[in-house]
Amino acid sequence: MQLFRLILIGLIASAPAALAAKTPWSSGEKLVYRFSWVGVEAGELQVVAQAQGAGWRFQGKLIPKGLGVLLGYGFEVESVVNEQLHTLRFVKTLVEPFKGTTRLLAERSASQEPLVATVIEPNGQQRSYKADVREVLDDLSVLYFLRVNPDVKSVQMVDFNSVIQGKPEVLNKSKEGLLGYRITQNGATVEVWLRDDARRTPVMLAFGRDWGRLEARLIE
Repeated sequence: MQLFRLILIGLIASAPAALAAKTPWSSGEKLVYRFSWVGVEAGELQVVAQAQGAGWRFQGKLIPKGLGVLLGYGFEVESVVNEQLHTLRFVKTLVEPFKGTTRLLAERSASQEPLVATVIEPNGQQRSYKADVREVLDDLSVLYFLRVNPDVKSVQMVDFNSVIQGKPEVLNKSKEGLLGYRITQNGATVEVWLRDDARRTPVMLAFGRDWGRLEARLIE
């Protein structure tokens, strides 16, 4: 019995390391970005990946500075995913200039159930919808999904209004030698630029919105 317990403890202790070996990032990886709005620095975006069971927990938070504080812009997300990086639970709080705070909670009640998303609008109104597909990504998991699936042709992402399907457009390499992807969704454009190496670290993220372009560049 004692030997069995020791073996079990050893397997539990090695699980995160074994999982991390399957991905180009390790448990505890922290990426810090300089965040800007229409070219003006507005804060710092921090993204953390932590192994959890057979999957991962991703966390992202904007720390406003300068213009970000003045505008009152805010962004905080947490994503729990399975081994294939599909969303099990996703929480998002977005504070937009001239609009207010929108909150989203999407989660599965059981492993075989679809995601159910609940959205709270800036005016306090609440609405819900159910995903019609099981393999869904979110704002954070899509970054890591692209790192391990560079040739993916289509992704389904949970959004404030519904689960939307995006087709990542492969962009020409940047002058820095970065690999770029563009996803257009609900009138917004998302760009992800990765290093062309084994780790495929996201170096630059860009979000085009009706009130200006947001950029996040990795702080070396």
